[in-house]
Amino acid sequence: MTKSVMLDGRLLVRGPSGVGDVAAGLHAGLVDLHRSGAIRLQVAVDQPTTQFEATVLPPRGFMHWHLPRAARRAESDLIVVPRQTRPIISSVPVRPVIHDVGFLSMPEEYLDARAITLSTRYAMRRSKVAVVSEFTLQEMRAQGFHGGASVLPIQAVHRVERREGAGAPYLLTVGVQNRHKNLARLVQAWDLADTGDFELRICARPGNAAREFEEALERSTKRQSVRVVGGLSQDEYLAMLGECHAYVQPSLYEGLGIPLLDVAAAGIPVIGSELGNTGSVLEPSEVGLTFDPLRPDEMARAIERVLHDAAYREAASQWQMQNIAMTDWRAVAQAAIG
Repeated sequence: MTKSVMLDGRLLVRGPSGVGDVAAGLHAGLVDLHRSGAIRLQVAVDQPTTQFEATVLPPRGFMHWHLPRAARRAESDLIVVPRQTRPIISSVPVRPVIHDVGFLSMPEEYLDARAITLSTRYAMRRSKVAVVSEFTLQEMRAQGFHGGASVLPIQAVHRVERREGAGAPYLLTVGVQNRHKNLARLVQAWDLADTGDFELRICARPGNAAREFEEALERSTKRQSVRVVGGLSQDEYLAMLGECHAYVQPSLYEGLGIPLLDVAAAGIPVIGSELGNTGSVLEPSEVGLTFDPLRPDEMARAIERVLHDAAYREAASQWQMQNIAMTDWRAVAQAAIG
């Protein structure tokens, strides 16, 4: 019998985010399965949309009342929620997607995380879950999760075209000005490194460590070569990724790390923290793509190498293209509902 799936599609009609990118890819994979007759898919949202066919449910009480009732009426076999929560009560099985549990393993680096901590612990306790990376699953196990889990085979999400950019060449990082993104130490490392005529471009909207980040910029001896950008369109964002000379991910924790994966799959040299999923992805390389994110001096040496060492850059590019590919969203959808 064909499995009937109801997807919580609210992230599909929100603004861009990493969680939203995974939701969009998961939706595309489920649609592919639906069109092939492998499943019957229904999507529930809380506002009208012309982007795709969907059932509109009232916003108030959407998760805990309207979504499970709609799934029961539709005789769904499974509700897929592409974020870290689930209805309190549902007669239909629910499959939440867990993206990041850094606020459980290093709470000192996450501020104002009470709500997501509670919803994540509830989702982990009551459901079989889907998880965005093997690293995140192991972190969940360390926090006492012993339930069933499907690891989603997510790699690069956006197709990036590598090309020469206009203006000064730059080292790029993408994130939010949150403490665990470690941007203040990145600025310190930039000051220590021999950066020549390169710029450091930081694409990061304000977050819970915005003041700490601004203070690091004010103290920087190379403030004129650091550019903070934001508010880009999708086309501008992808062009920025494709035109960077190299990419750095200094985070103390990443559950997945989409920007690095996107750039790496394009063959643009990347370096990253040895912690989090970034370390899990890059440390198997014999090229040496990781650094200790708590040591600005070590990060500075990694920056110098990825900016100036042509042989190293070529080796990094070759390893990345051999080991990091575009995501097969149909495979992701099959893992999510399996």
